[in-house]
Amino acid sequence: MPPFRHSKLALGLLALAFCLGARAAQPSLAERLDHSERMLDWPAVETLAKQFVLKSRTDVYAVTSVLNACVARGCDEEGVVRGLRGPLVSDSVREFARAWLEYEARDPSAARERFEALSRDPDTAWLGIFGRLAYAADARNAALLREAVHDARSNSQVATDLAEDLRASDLILASLEGNTERGAALAKEGGETASALMAGFSYQLAAGDFTAAEQTLRRYVQLWGEDQDVVVSRIELARAQQPPEQVVVFARRALTTHPRFWKVRFELAQAFLEVEQEEIARAVLAKGLPTGFAEVRLELAIVRNSFQRVRGDQVDEYARELEPWRDYPDAQAAVASALVETGRADDALPYLDRADAMTDSLPATLGVRARLAVEAGETHEYLRLLEQVATRSQGDVNAQLLLGFAYAEAGESVKAARVAEQLRHSPRYVKPERIELLEKAAREAAPGFRTADGGSRLAMRR
Repeated sequence: MPPFRHSKLALGLLALAFCLGARAAQPSLAERLDHSERMLDWPAVETLAKQFVLKSRTDVYAVTSVLNACVARGCDEEGVVRGLRGPLVSDSVREFARAWLEYEARDPSAARERFEALSRDPDTAWLGIFGRLAYAADARNAALLREAVHDARSNSQVATDLAEDLRASDLILASLEGNTERGAALAKEGGETASALMAGFSYQLAAGDFTAAEQTLRRYVQLWGEDQDVVVSRIELARAQQPPEQVVVFARRALTTHPRFWKVRFELAQAFLEVEQEEIARAVLAKGLPTGFAEVRLELAIVRNSFQRVRGDQVDEYARELEPWRDYPDAQAAVASALVETGRADDALPYLDRADAMTDSLPATLGVRARLAVEAGETHEYLRLLEQVATRSQGDVNAQLLLGFAYAEAGESVKAARVAEQLRHSPRYVKPERIELLEKAAREAAPGFRTADGGSRLAMRR
């Protein structure tokens, strides 16, 4: 079963949205709003919102905290928009607020058009570009993110107003482009901002430096608190080191401690899938999710296709359901996967091409293309695509195992054996039986294999 979107290398980066710089000794009201939102403490956000006034452009993120609380609590949206106060509040700020509510609660792609309209006016560019940065980051759309970053830096005042947001965007863009070296350097330069610490954790986890990753999470908690992204990151760290059965226990305990953290619920469902408990995984996702948020509904739509493949007569309806996320390459890949499953490979190609135009070579897109290649009997292309998946999914032992078995199936015994050797010496947890199966497949793929018990005379002679 494929992992959910939140189990990617960029874990934490895309969920943090646009974070603060180094914490002041006495947090401002805007910083307290941000902290309460990251804890998903919506009553606290609503209480703080009564005191908040928008005085500085750098505090626009606090406005979004107030608006997100409205989405979470199902409040009167227009009442919240009209209730915004402060010397910077204007008709344009209220239009931004309505666009943000559209983005978070209903139709993200419609909100994008409103953000772009705001960004074209020099007086409101700071609002529109903030919205575009957030939208592109959440969509994992590198092309849109590059455009928004470029437009922000082309306007010196906007670049100053959104300096922290631009630094976070650079980190996200490096991750989406698979540029590990640049991403790690940016994370180091970012110091102890929330986004830099979480990015540093992601790269440490991918590199298998679990001690450093744990230390980074501890430092994050000291500065920013035990928020949802930290808890999810701890589950990912556990998944890298422990058998799946122990990960279930760890994730279940995390959800019990933090029942509001909806991403933890997805992580627990994933853990149950990894121990082949699909019905329990379904039950975990059947309650406790804030479906007022468009992001949550997208996750559920993608997961639903993983649980039970969309039937042929439902594929077009599924594509229409995901239309509000037409700028999200993961959504495009999900539709393409459903089309391939129902025998409509030619119809899937435009979705894959659109996804690649947004963000090139995401694992989800590569995986669907690999499926097409193997069904077409294109072994060389299939292996090339799986190699790309393994490279882009650093630390994903399932991607490496799939590649290893594909090598063996293609008669590439040396490459298959090399993958098995790497997994056997990996710091990550891999079921010993799976490594043994891969080693056996590599031996059987070797030239000169003759025995019926999985041995290789050629290997024995060597």
